[in-house]
Formats: sequence, structure tokens, C-alpha cells
Amino acid sequence: MPQVTAFQFAADPCDERFIADDVEGQEGVRAANCAAVGITQPFTSDVVNATASGTTGGNPDLVVETANSWTVGLVAQPRWVPGLTVQADYINIEIEDLIAARTLAQNLNTCFDQVNFDPNAFACQAFTRDADNQIVDFTAGQLNADVGEFQFLNLRADYDFELADAVNLFGNNSSKDLGQFSIATNVFHQIQRDIIVDGVEPDNTIGSFAQPRWRGTVDVTYNHNGFRFFWRTLGQDRNLFDPGGQDAFFDENDVRIDSVGGRFIHNASVSYDLSNLTDNYDKPVVVQLNVDNVFDRSPERAGLRRAFGNFNTSETLGRRYTVRIVANF
Repeated sequence: MPQVTAFQFAADPCDERFIADDVEGQEGVRAANCAAVGITQPFTSDVVNATASGTTGGNPDLVVETANSWTVGLVAQPRWVPGLTVQADYINIEIEDLIAARTLAQNLNTCFDQVNFDPNAFACQAFTRDADNQIVDFTAGQLNADVGEFQFLNLRADYDFELADAVNLFGNNSSKDLGQFSIATNVFHQIQRDIIVDGVEPDNTIGSFAQPRWRGTVDVTYNHNGFRFFWRTLGQDRNLFDPGGQDAFFDENDVRIDSVGGRFIHNASVSYDLSNLTDNYDKPVVVQLNVDNVFDRSPERAGLRRAFGNFNTSETLGRRYTVRIVANF
């Protein structure tokens, strides 16, 4: 991929609004590093509110990643609940020479959060300041980070049962086929997601819209004689506009807003195989109605979400209907 012109904002760590936002346990490091390159306080960086022009794209000097990983898993199928399967997996991955896309903001933070400051480090050479210390040029894009360290927890539960069996629990000893239900729950928890560049220990990278701490789905499916009903609930927890909590707006009451609440979005579909209506045609002819974003959820504080990308596509488009017909001949 060639280098192309790019325009980016950044929470400049040498700006007086962010100078004290050190990595935990490194208080004062940013201020000392900014002072070392001649930036004294108070300093206001234009790139916080107006984009700087630079370049981004591919990197012909990339090398192959190498990784070590291990997992621990547990599967339980209790005899006293037929059809229930519960699974838990812990995943630990460490990647050397991780290929990562670096933005201007990430390079600025990496540069000025170095405990042993080196102005010639890669991240510090990836941007240029003018005589007034304003960002006037930068290079972003792919590079081999030093190390990527990741830890995840994945939890899943699946439960399949005949509806007649559930009804019979209440005293009805019917052998009639009432269809089959299945419930599948999948929960994903990010424990660690660290990318270390130029030896700089990273700040928190979990908690944004794209990298929530918790997210998951619950699927409910009912099948009976060609009829199928499906309901999916997608959810994720509250997220900050950026994991460090630096990006924020002040509302009309001068209240600082740096996050949005958790969200649940519901999708549903109903389908029927028309071939079940006749004995003269045995190939499936399925008619399906889909409803995305059933409850028409819209972005909270729409302007803020759109500015920071903290929204889901279905939230922007609203409730949508589609009809499908699938036939085999």
C-alpha cells in the first residue's frame, strides 16, 4: 500500500490539558520529556482541535510476526440438565514484532511517555513540530511494534430442548411434537490488550467502543415443521470515547462527557419453508422476514457518538426490514 495524504487530530501529550495524564506510576514523565524538547507550560497544541496534514500507508520494512500462545478450557455437560453445555476458555497470547497500525496520537503518546526519554526513538521521529512546537507533519501507518500481549476470557452456554419436554414438566405427558428451542449465550471479556512500542509500557487500551471490556450475544431459536424463529440480542458495556478518558466534550451545562452507556441491540427473523405445504415438491422454498434493530435504538447524544465513532451501524440506520426468498430447483 503506497503512502497517501492523511489528516488527523491528536490529544498532544505536551498540551497543558494532557500534560498530567501520565501512564500510571510514571507521574511527571510527560512534563519532563516535553520540557526536554523545549516545550514549556502553558502550551496549547493546535492539533487537539484542528487536523494536521501528514502521510499514512504501508511499510516495506515490515518483518514477520512470531507468537507464543496458550489456552485453558473447561467444558461441562451436567447429566441432570440434558442438552446443556457450558464452556469457558482463557487465552493468553504474546506476539513479537506485532504488526500494528500507528496513528499520530499513538506515536505522540509513545514518544513522550518514555521513562528513559530518547528523542531519536522511532515514535519521536514520526512527527515534526515547527518553531512554535505545533505539529506540521507526521507519518502514520503499519509498523512492527515491540511486543503485543493479550489475555481474553470467553464464556459460552448452549441449551437445546424439546418444547414438549418443557411442557411435560408441568404434568402433561404428551408425546406430541411441539418443536425445538435452543438458547446460545456467548460472552467475551478482554483482560489485557497491550502493545509496547520503543519499550514504552502502554496506557490502558481497553474500554473504548471498538475494544469494550465486555461484549456478548444471546441467541434464541425455535424450529417446528419448517417454521423458524430467531432472536439475537447483542450487548456491550459502557465505553469511554478513548481508553485513557482524555477525549471529551462539555455539554450546554458545562458538564464533561467522556463516555457513553452500554447498549443492547435486538435483531429478529421469521422464516417458513413453503415446501411443507405440499407433498408434490420436496425441495426447500424458504420465505424469510428479517428485522434489524427491532426497538429502533438510535445513538445516544448522536453528535458525540458520530464524532468519535462510538456508534453501531444499525443504530445509525435505525429499524430495517428485509425479505428473502430462497428456492432450490
